[in-house]
Amino acid sequence: AEKRLLPDANIHSVDSDRAGLIFGFDSLSPTAIKSLDSCRFGYFCQYGLGIRTPSSKKLNPQNVGNIVHYVMDYCFRKFYDGTEENRLIPEKDIKDAVTEALAEYRKNELMEEQYHTVRFNVLFDNLSEICFYLLKYMTEELAQSRFRPTYFELNLKNPATDEKSGFVSKPFKISVDVKGKKEEINLYGTVDRVDIAHITDEEKAEKQIRAIDYKTGKESFGLEKVYYGLSLKLLIYLFTLAEGNPGYVPASATYYPSGAVGEQSDTANPDSDKLRDIWMKNHGEEGIGVKDTNGDKERDNYKSRTLNGNGKRTDYFKATTVTADKLERLKEHIITTISDNVSCIKQGDVTANPLKKGDEEISCKFCKYNVICGAGKEHVTEIENSESANFVADITDTNENKAGDSNGDK
Repeated sequence: AEKRLLPDANIHSVDSDRAGLIFGFDSLSPTAIKSLDSCRFGYFCQYGLGIRTPSSKKLNPQNVGNIVHYVMDYCFRKFYDGTEENRLIPEKDIKDAVTEALAEYRKNELMEEQYHTVRFNVLFDNLSEICFYLLKYMTEELAQSRFRPTYFELNLKNPATDEKSGFVSKPFKISVDVKGKKEEINLYGTVDRVDIAHITDEEKAEKQIRAIDYKTGKESFGLEKVYYGLSLKLLIYLFTLAEGNPGYVPASATYYPSGAVGEQSDTANPDSDKLRDIWMKNHGEEGIGVKDTNGDKERDNYKSRTLNGNGKRTDYFKATTVTADKLERLKEHIITTISDNVSCIKQGDVTANPLKKGDEEISCKFCKYNVICGAGKEHVTEIENSESANFVADITDTNENKAGDSNGDK
């Protein structure tokens, strides 16, 4: 400890033998993967040294996320468990289900209403509007889709098989080289929702998977982030679900923004189509969609119902389309990125290697350990560079316009 306090001490390195004791893990959660790929020193402080900050009892983004996930799980099970078709859910049924879910969450997870502040209770009650619109437009899309909500809050930590369908859920395994020896690491997590489409037509008969995550935070998805090991969890889920189920084809891994209701209409008394377009503009799905799958063919479900200034309908599906071959290449890159960082940290390299995107400090903005890491701005990596640009150009399907462009016209 005294040596590490010396002026010329390297605090970003741990003796390799001690590193084996500190980082003896054989599994990683999505949060741990994000921390590791974002900055190894931050990961060392949080997961190696166990430095924590007190959790907040306020209605912060994490708590809001937990509540929204609870409501989505409750309502989707209520609407789709045991049913044979994606019926259009009446608005009254959605409102009733949201009210039930929030009441159940308050009863099971929170103190009674009188023990919270007025602000907390108002914010909690306001979540009903967000959840209502989420469910309204998700269920409208599903009523026109061949994808069926099949699994909810699917845990991938321990291998399991659905007795009825034979569908397998399991962690994603990667091999890591540590001092010349191979170690197997399990990447696990919980998928918010898994939809399955049974496709039978003249050309083919197959089952397709789409993995969906309800994103309540403001973090955006981008392939330049994926290049540096960020925004990986949903892709990892899609990979392991397809890998564990031969005959199932990966169709998409998309994040559904689940935050505020959004901007107001620019017209008085907007009709239902206008209200729907306002919502879709602010809640377009991000992530990856695979070309020629049914999800790709159903993109019209995400277009505006009103015409834009060019007399066309705007495409609000913001996910990037890639081919199946490029998705496989993306998988290989993700495995390599995680493996390299795990190998480094297990051998004692806890270098502060923070990332930024333009003015956005990805790693350092909310970091609890930047006062002790000693890394200045000269050590920050800008993720928008020629390497990541070449990667994005290689992965994206050049035969398709990138989804969510400035005009969004097709």
